[in-house]
Amino acid sequence: MPGNRPSAKQIGFLKKLGYDGDPPQTIREASAAIDEMLSSGDSAKAQRAIVRARKESASKVKRQAAKRVAEFTMLVREMVRENQNFGGDGLYAGFMLVAIDPSDIEAQDRPYLNAFVPIGVAEKNPEILAKETLLPEDVLVGEPVINGIKCLVSPDAFKVTGAWFPLTYPITTEVPDFNKPKHGDENPPNPVFALIGCSFGLVCMIGALVGALLLCVITIMALC
Repeated sequence: MPGNRPSAKQIGFLKKLGYDGDPPQTIREASAAIDEMLSSGDSAKAQRAIVRARKESASKVKRQAAKRVAEFTMLVREMVRENQNFGGDGLYAGFMLVAIDPSDIEAQDRPYLNAFVPIGVAEKNPEILAKETLLPEDVLVGEPVINGIKCLVSPDAFKVTGAWFPLTYPITTEVPDFNKPKHGDENPPNPVFALIGCSFGLVCMIGALVGALLLCVITIMALC
């Protein structure tokens, strides 16, 4: 994360101490290298201190991630139970993944930014909610979900909400602009107006058939 990078002062101090190994990637790694250089003055030992700090950090991150997944698993199960008790369509529709800090988003989290996670998908894949730099916000049933955003169908695939072509795309794919009709009309046809138009056409057709039938009856009566 950008906020966890070593400071310029730490890097400069390491150079003054004579360190010439691989640069540290985090504040913790830089501190471990500085401590070793102050203690032994040996770049090789400082390099090993960085590796140890990196492994310890990776192990800690995994433990924290597993804990977050367990917490979200419990949360989603409780929400599913509340939906069942509420009846009908339920109370919770799912989650919207928003940035905790818009200026500090991990690269692996960025494809999921502002994506909608339906409650069913979250129940099967709670790890989707455990992103380090994204926060899942509750979306209630009936709340509008903006057209054109990613709606996750699995941890690595999504559909575009409101798209004319409801296809599935890999999570790394940019959201296609399928919301505009091919003929260039910016607004999709209103289904109510379309229904009225179809009904009017059907009434006209029935009227024409009835008129033709009456004409035939009148003609037959005149001949008789």
